[in-house]
Amino acid sequence: MEDCNQAETAASGSSPACWCISKGLAGMVSQMKGLAQALEIPFQCMETRLRFPWSLVPTSLLPQSTFVLRNPDQIRQRPPRIVISCGRHGVVPALWLKRRFGHQIYTVHIQDPCVDPSGFDMVIVPRHDRIRGENVYLTNGAIHHITPQVLRTAADSALAKSLADGRPVVAVL
Repeated sequence: MEDCNQAETAASGSSPACWCISKGLAGMVSQMKGLAQALEIPFQCMETRLRFPWSLVPTSLLPQSTFVLRNPDQIRQRPPRIVISCGRHGVVPALWLKRRFGHQIYTVHIQDPCVDPSGFDMVIVPRHDRIRGENVYLTNGAIHHITPQVLRTAADSALAKSLADGRPVVAVL
């Protein structure tokens, strides 16, 4: 779990309505956080890793079982209603949870899962990915949590003012 995401849940005053499951890389967390914030639901990020030698196996050949995970206990508890996963280390836990809890949970995978997308309720991928399906939704680029409000707050910070020195600043995400 990441402290910043625990703060997201704590700030809302309720238990998480969503688990965000991935390897924990910043780009993945940004995408999952962006979706959860757009849904306006409290969330908790969970880092999952595939154990060796499963980390070397193509995703399409991985058994959909918790024994391929380094720390399977964190997902063996009852999940919240929504599970958002991202990246290959999030595929197995999300599919395992879906198989175990069925329609009691709603699974969304961000990025090409490199497996049949029908195992998820929804898959969100950039338009340039080749994956297509009835439950596959295309975006123009990666989704993220950077909103106009986040940009305004950052622009008004003392750090931004000291770096920009009154000049316009361009950033690339």
